[in-house]
Amino acid sequence: MARQVRARGLAAGKSSAQIAEEIYEKCSSQFGTTRIKGHRLAHGVALADVIEQIRALFERDGKSAPGIGETLLSAYESGLKRPGPEYLHYLCSAYRVEPASLGYDGPCICGHGHKMPGVVRGDLQDGRPDISPGPRELLIQSIGVECSADGGEEDENVLRRTLLQLLAGSGSGIALDGQVLGSVESMRRRMDDTLVSATVSPAMLDQWEESTIGFGRQYMNTAPLRLLCDVMLEFAAYARPWSGASRSTCRNDCAAWRRSSPV
Repeated sequence: MARQVRARGLAAGKSSAQIAEEIYEKCSSQFGTTRIKGHRLAHGVALADVIEQIRALFERDGKSAPGIGETLLSAYESGLKRPGPEYLHYLCSAYRVEPASLGYDGPCICGHGHKMPGVVRGDLQDGRPDISPGPRELLIQSIGVECSADGGEEDENVLRRTLLQLLAGSGSGIALDGQVLGSVESMRRRMDDTLVSATVSPAMLDQWEESTIGFGRQYMNTAPLRLLCDVMLEFAAYARPWSGASRSTCRNDCAAWRRSSPV
């Protein structure tokens, strides 16, 4: 069925992205075809072809060969796994679409579009790129979020002030406003950049797992905003490109915040 849709789409002069959407609409209900698989079928290529394209993109960017293979890509296409920020970026680059076209929410970590080489964002319309914000940016703008660009210190200060107010017992009048959400979004984006550009040691992964388990235990008996501040302040220790000493200091500060009031 996908082969027929592709052949008719090519005959009608449709783009690969348009054909992929038609394949998804016609095959998803009957065969469980995902959006990301629809794009591969729209290009008429095998799993191995996509893997080679991603490897070529890694080589172009001066990176070592990726660990992605046909088994992992098949897991993405079946919905069993979700690609991480780096692999999602290169899948978008290979198919020249945005994450939403592949069935994933949020913008790409690269911050620009993939639809055509050299285009900053979006489709070409009348010779000009469409730079309208995506769904995630529209949601953030609608609640008044302004992500800071000062390296993250102000984001952490926002969360520290909120946490101090909560610890002081004035939490009844504190809301999850746009400023707090903006700080959270900025930290998340910096963490995406860190995961792509940095190498994570086994010891660091153990620390992350230990922190995650600890926050999981607090989840059922800690106020949501209090827990969010705790998590994001810990998160900042890894999201910022600091030295080891600075990271250790931040982690100790976060631990002190959590111990300052009984759960």
